[in-house]
Amino acid sequence: MRFKSILITGTDTGVGKTAVTCGIAAALSHRGHQVGVFKPAETGCAHAADGSLHPADAARLKFFSGCEDDLQAICPYALR
Repeated sequence: MRFKSILITGTDTGVGKTAVTCGIAAALSHRGHQVGVFKPAETGCAHAADGSLHPADAARLKFFSGCEDDLQAICPYALR
């Protein structure tokens, strides 16, 4: 089994890290690669219907990557 990693990082919010990562993840998934995503922390999360915080960027990463991991595992720290 081969593991390869790509780390996307930036120095500010709103500079496109999530958009770029979604594009890379979708392209790799489309080519048949199994893609996992991880967003250690997300701020600015809104409350979901059940009262929990919903990390929207992490949800987008999950969708575009096709990752089946639980959203809590993808983004363990969702902050208001």
